[in-house]
Amino acid sequence: MLVLASLMCWVFLGHISAFSATPPNTFYVAKNGNDSNTGTLSSPVLTIRHCVAMMTAGDKCFIRGGTYSEYGAFTYGKPGVPVGTSFSNAITIAAYPGESVTWTYGKSDTIFGLGTDSFPTHRSFYWIIDGISFDGAKVVDFPIGGLYADYIRMSNCEVKNGIKSGLLPEGDYWELLNLNVHHNGFDGQDHGLYWAGQHGLIDGGSYHDNSGSGIQIFNSGSNSVSDNTVRNTKIYGNAPDGFDAGMILSTGSRNTAYNNLFYNNGPSREISLDFRCTDCSLYNNTIVPRPGVTGIIISSGGTWVTNAVIKNNIIYTTGTPVSDGGTGTVLRSNLTTDPMFTNAAALDFTLKPGSKAIDAGEDLSSIVSTDMTGKPRPVGNAFDIGAFEFGSATAGDSIPPVVSITVAAP
Repeated sequence: MLVLASLMCWVFLGHISAFSATPPNTFYVAKNGNDSNTGTLSSPVLTIRHCVAMMTAGDKCFIRGGTYSEYGAFTYGKPGVPVGTSFSNAITIAAYPGESVTWTYGKSDTIFGLGTDSFPTHRSFYWIIDGISFDGAKVVDFPIGGLYADYIRMSNCEVKNGIKSGLLPEGDYWELLNLNVHHNGFDGQDHGLYWAGQHGLIDGGSYHDNSGSGIQIFNSGSNSVSDNTVRNTKIYGNAPDGFDAGMILSTGSRNTAYNNLFYNNGPSREISLDFRCTDCSLYNNTIVPRPGVTGIIISSGGTWVTNAVIKNNIIYTTGTPVSDGGTGTVLRSNLTTDPMFTNAAALDFTLKPGSKAIDAGEDLSSIVSTDMTGKPRPVGNAFDIGAFEFGSATAGDSIPPVVSITVAAP
């Protein structure tokens, strides 16, 4: 499979040995550091890899501002590759608060990747990566990779300029929170996020200006890319010339997308449900294609797409709102006429007073309790259609998610 072949070249590499410390500890990397140092704030190490090798579960490694060129492939069980036991007792690698950190590398398959030691056995890592810009500089194939590596949380990161897809994780229980993923890929087979795992959460952030789809949930030859959620994201300007879409949900069951904003993706479609997608669902999305472009394509082919549920979406296009070739599709409470956006020309897709989307949606409170901005649903008498609830209310959990990594006192 494409996902496996692209990552096998690094997954079994050995790494440097760790030295012991009593957790939880906080270590530091800086451009003026030295790997012979102790890793304190006043005596930082020079390389991220060396900082990682010093860590055990619960430790944090803060990277001071600057650009770091390192090959960051880490294999489970190898010396110098620690793992956490939960996200509250994790291995945390983060940019130092208030400082800009770029992680890059020369021509290679990846900048940062995690992999199993025994393919195809899954391994639990519990790593948190926060606040780092990963720049492929159009010489790295996939800036972020994963091979059967589970429980990874990336937050507040940028992933850009990969030759191929920006992120290529094949693992379970990844959380991608508030990422900015853009300008990755060479052609329509390269995507911002090429997701091939299960139980993934893509929450907040932007996926834009990638050569293929902004987000593709797919694995060739598999029916088990399942139970993934895409919510509260902006997906725009992807697949400008190819057949790809803003987002593709496929090859699995119960993949769900809600509270997302899609616009100006692809020459043919904004969203595609495709390739053996079973019980997949789209709720409360706002979808604004280019002129003449189809909003949602539910692929034909007998059993390719079965029991899709499409509810409470704004699909405003001069093309076809929904092309349904699936079996057992539920299409209900969607708005395909003028929703009266506040200022679509300025990319403000909130609702004006009098919009037909206001109070016209179904109650989906068991699934969608807030809108894209974190405003509780409903504000009025009923759910609004689309990603944005109209009216004033006290916001609930803010969207995109804010993940804070605290620096311990030196």
